[in-house]
Parts: sequence; C-alpha cells; structure tokens
Amino acid sequence: MGIFSMYTGIIYNDIFSKSLNIFGSSWRIGFTELEINSTELETLMLPPENASCYRGDPYPFGFDPVWQITENKVTYQNAFKMKLSVLLGVAQMVFGVALSVFNYVNFRQISDIFTMFLPQMLFLLCLFGWLCVLCLLKWSMYSASYDGRYSAHCAPSLLLIFINMFLLKDSDAEVDEDDAKSGCQGYLFDGQRELQYGLLALGVICIPWMLLVKPIIIYRQRKAAARAAPLPHTAAEPRTSDAPAAAHEEEEEFSEVCIHQAIHTVEYVLGSISHTASYLRLWALSLAHSREYLIDRQPVLLPWSHKYEIAFFFTVLIFSTYCLLFMANLIVLFLPCSS
Repeated sequence: MGIFSMYTGIIYNDIFSKSLNIFGSSWRIGFTELEINSTELETLMLPPENASCYRGDPYPFGFDPVWQITENKVTYQNAFKMKLSVLLGVAQMVFGVALSVFNYVNFRQISDIFTMFLPQMLFLLCLFGWLCVLCLLKWSMYSASYDGRYSAHCAPSLLLIFINMFLLKDSDAEVDEDDAKSGCQGYLFDGQRELQYGLLALGVICIPWMLLVKPIIIYRQRKAAARAAPLPHTAAEPRTSDAPAAAHEEEEEFSEVCIHQAIHTVEYVLGSISHTASYLRLWALSLAHSREYLIDRQPVLLPWSHKYEIAFFFTVLIFSTYCLLFMANLIVLFLPCSS
C-alpha cells in the first residue's frame, strides 16, 4: 500500500503540496515585461494554443509542475483524480470477477461460467466499463489546438452523458445554442447514443440472466436425475409414503436455491454501483491531504527553519493525518448503519 501511495503521488507530482520539476515544464510565460506591467489583471492566462506559452509536448510522467501555482489547480486535478479513481476501481473489479473463473474450473462448476461469470462481466463492462472508455476517449479526442467539434471548450460532461444514458435522454438537446453554432455536440462521436442504448439493454438483460438461468438449469438437472434414477419399489415390496415427503424436501431445496441466487444477484448489482462510488474516496482523501498540508505549510512550516521545529511540525502532520483517516473510516462505517 505504501508503494502504491508513492506511485500515485508521483503521478500527481504532489509531495507535501510541492512538485518536482524533473523533466522541465512544458509551459512558458509568453508575455513580455511590458505586457505584464501594463495589465490591470491580477492573473494572466497561458493559452495552450499559443506556441509561446505551451510547447505542445505534455509532461512525460505525471502532472506538469506548473499546475502547483495555477488558480485552477483544484478544478483541473479534481477532474483527473475522479476519473483515475473510477478507472482503477473498475479495473480492480474486473480483475476480481475474472478470478472467479479459476474457482469455477477448480471446483468443476463449468455451468457457472455461463450462468454467473459471463453476465457479471458483461454487466460490469457494459455500464461502468463504458464509463472508463468515455474517460479515455475524452482525454484523447479533445484538445485546445483543435477547432470545431473537438476543441477544448466543446468537451461534453461525462456525468451528464452517463446519467442521460440511464434516463434515455438525448444529450444533444442540452447543448447551448451558442455552443451548437460553433460545432459543439453532446456526444463524443456519431452513433454514440445508439451504442449506449444497446449497452444499456445488454446490461439490463444480464440481471435476469444472473437471476433465473442458474436455478432453471439446476431444476432441469434434478428432474433429469430423478427420471433416470431406478424405481425403489418392486412387486414384492409395497410402495411407502416416502415419495411425497421426498418431493416436498426437493421443492424446499429448490426454493432455497432461488432465494440464494436472488440474494447474490441483488448483492452483485448493488455492489457494483456501491464499489464504484467507494473508489471515489481515493480522490476525496487525496484532495483532503493536499489541502491539509497546504493550509498547515503556509502559516506554520515556512516561518520555521530550525530542525526541531520542523520535526515537531511533521509529528503534528502525521497525527492529524491519522485522525483524518480514522474519522473518515468511522464515517464510512456509520453511514450504512444510519441508513
């Protein structure tokens, strides 16, 4: 976990709210001293389409260090961290579902690959896997150097697209008239609405697939085994009254199978949604830690220069971080109980 935390810290290029300029920033101040002194604005914008401000090559690994001093740092990094949290969460869930195949093969439950693994994987990929694809497409298709539909200001909101997918609403209808005149659209590419409806239909079909197919197969197998079993009665042995009791017991066992399958289906469907939302805590805790240190560093650490004072500061930082994690976990555990 510590190694993974350091890896994500390198991706965010955020070490105690400070960035490392290892490869050199891709941004430059493209304004002259006269332009800077003559402006009445407190901040200046560095347009990425301007070659004197942005050289066109992204930072090789992680965030460009220039984002630490920008006014829109939180807005930009929040969008990235939220998308990255969803990508990591869905990837881990897909990996967990894929591991179930080895259990089915090991315990010789080959039918469960068709009745459990396939609908679970399709449900996860058609809904949340598609959300991950949208994140990657938005990152790769839109740029400030493009004009028209794929310019930076035309990038649609993935949240609205995903919500409209379930509400069966047209995202193009929510585009402003001014944006529509400049070529902006509510979807990333042509035919996306039809594709999303197909994925949504397939995801919905997977729910009764998980719920009904396995109990039906078990019921048919038991009926076939009962017909193939030899008759326990002969002419010399009179028929007893055990047959109705056995049939009643078999009916109770089958009802337990149906209840068990229904519980697993509801648990998986709701768990997929809940787990995807839970992975957003990666973004929330990252934001909390960065803001906490930024607030503590400016009034406390910067005026200090003595090593004992710095050691005391880090002790307070570690304790406050532990308290933050402890309270966050308590809140997460308390919310399901209160609901």
